[in-house]
Amino acid sequence: MRIVITGTPGTGKSSVARIVVQNVDCKLIDIKKIEKTKEVDVTRLRKKILKIIRNEKNFILEGHLACEFFVPCDYVFVLRTKPQTLAARLKKRKYGKEKMNENLVAEMLDYCSQKVWRNYGKKGTARIIEMETSGRTARETANRIIFAVKNRNKNVKGDSVDYKKDLIKYAKKGR
Repeated sequence: MRIVITGTPGTGKSSVARIVVQNVDCKLIDIKKIEKTKEVDVTRLRKKILKIIRNEKNFILEGHLACEFFVPCDYVFVLRTKPQTLAARLKKRKYGKEKMNENLVAEMLDYCSQKVWRNYGKKGTARIIEMETSGRTARETANRIIFAVKNRNKNVKGDSVDYKKDLIKYAKKGR
């Protein structure tokens, strides 16, 4: 099984991926460990990842940059988090105001989801599932992914996520 887990920073990707990999026979590939520079050349990163996964039949590729390009896979899980929850998580990580605002806006604009649909949806080879992580533990989200993967013939649905109202409030505050 070839799985991609992506989403805005702070949505729970790393925690969820670690749990999933313990329950599904897959190699975990953490994008942060492949590319450690601040300015990332996405084309070069994709080439590195394609080399790594070339001989892998079962992997979980995890990272927010996974939405930026296509890799052959069976599933793409886009983790989503309510802006208030995301802000609290990023604050805990000591994100600066500018970086926090950038990530909050990206989440409210569905940046990762749109990128995933653009990069994976057209190919038609991967099942794309959005999952809301707010109010769920990493274990609960991981269990939903495990269920979806193990029951691949069933129509397992993700969550309907829409933060337009949050975006309007955010814009009115003039951050």
